[in-house]
Amino acid sequence: VTDSWRLEVLGARVSSGGGYAVAAFRDSTAYNTSDNGGGITLQGLYNSSGSYTNFATIQGIKENNTDGNYASALTFKTRANGANMAERMRIDSVGRLLIGATSAPLKWWNGTTFGNQLLVEKNNVNTAPTYVGMGNVRNTADGEGPQLGFGKSRGTASGAVTVVNNDDTLGIITFQGADGTNLVEAARIRCSVDNTPGADDMPGRLDFFTTANGSPTTTKRMSISCTGKITTIMNGVDYGLVVSNAHGSSPYGQFISFTGAAPDNNTNTFLNCSDTSTSRLIIYSDGDIDNHDNSY
Repeated sequence: VTDSWRLEVLGARVSSGGGYAVAAFRDSTAYNTSDNGGGITLQGLYNSSGSYTNFATIQGIKENNTDGNYASALTFKTRANGANMAERMRIDSVGRLLIGATSAPLKWWNGTTFGNQLLVEKNNVNTAPTYVGMGNVRNTADGEGPQLGFGKSRGTASGAVTVVNNDDTLGIITFQGADGTNLVEAARIRCSVDNTPGADDMPGRLDFFTTANGSPTTTKRMSISCTGKITTIMNGVDYGLVVSNAHGSSPYGQFISFTGAAPDNNTNTFLNCSDTSTSRLIIYSDGDIDNHDNSY
C-alpha cells in the first residue's frame, strides 16, 4: 500500500460472469426493484461553508424486475445546479451506447425489428448549448477538416479486411420521421461498389432515394456512377439527366450559363447532345447550332 492513496484495494483479481475485479460493490435491495445494483457516488465541496454534495454516480443496474434474469446495464449520472441526479448515458445489456435515453426503441423503417448500436437523443430540450446533436470538430494547423467514415468488409471479426464484392453497400445515410407509431424513411443516400474492386482500387457509386407521397418506401431517383455519369430515374425510366422547372411565372424554362469568359466562336462547345458514337446536336459558344442530320 502506498501513502499517495486514501484507499487501495490490493489482491488477485476474481473472475465473475466473464469479468475481472478486485473489489465488489453490492446492493442488497430486492431483485424486483427498479435500478437495483451497486454504484459509486462522486462527491465534492460545493460552497464556501465546506458542504459536500453528490456530483455524479456510476452504477451497474439490473435492467428488469424478472426473477432470475440478470441482464444488466452500466449507467452514468450527473446533476445540474438545483436539480437531482439525472442519467446522461448508459451501456445496456446488448452493448448499445445510449446518450440522453434509457432504452433504444426498435422503431426504424416502420417496424419493430430494427434498432441502433449508438443512440443520441434529445428529449424536450431546445437550448443553445445542446443545439447540435452530435459535433465533430478538428483543430489542426493544416487545411484538413473533420471526417465521418463508413467502412465495410466481408469479414466477420473486428479488424477484418475481407474484400467486398461489386454492388455491395458501403454505407447509408437515412432520413426518417415519426408517423405516429414508428419511424418511416423519407430519403436515403447510399454508397455502393460500382465495379470489381482490387488492391488500392475501390470504384464507387452514389444513389439518391426519396419517398413519394402516399408510399411507405423510398425509390431511387438519381445515381452518380464511378465514371461520373449522372442518371436520373422518373417513373421507373432511366434518363441521362432531367431538369424540371415547376415555376409558374416568368422566368420560365431552364438557364445554363458559362461561369468564365465566353469564347464566342463556332469551335468551342456550349452544349453537346451525343449518343455512344455520334454527336446529335451541338450548340457552340457563339450560338451556332450543328444538327447531325440537318433535320428540324
